[in-house]
Amino acid sequence: IGQTKVMAERADANSLGIADGTMLIGDSVALRANTALQTALPGAQINAQVSVTTKTANEIMLNNSQNKFLPKTVVIATGVNNPENYKDDWDSIVKNLPKGHHMILVTPYEGDKTKETYAIVEKAAAYMRELAEKTPY
Repeated sequence: IGQTKVMAERADANSLGIADGTMLIGDSVALRANTALQTALPGAQINAQVSVTTKTANEIMLNNSQNKFLPKTVVIATGVNNPENYKDDWDSIVKNLPKGHHMILVTPYEGDKTKETYAIVEKAAAYMRELAEKTPY
């Protein structure tokens, strides 16, 4: 069944004119890991910048989609910067993922428990895991 699903997704993506490939949209953590990411994901487009929020990642994804430049697999690696509206931000990303695309969410980690945003980042990561369970992307 898994192989049938993969073949159906591939046919759907091809019929929609979606190019194979991977785009990672991330924050400063992804930026610092750029070399390792390029090794792990050869040929992937890495769009990583300092202070990228999930809302900004959504805008980048939409812009690439509107310009017909969004590859089939989209990796979103944000969540620590301005996580206060995490539910709305993640719901928007899931809603705005164009048909035929596949999304991978990288959960954020705030290692400094003394930071104000620590609890919110943990809630955001838990919410992302919930989205992954209930959303077929």
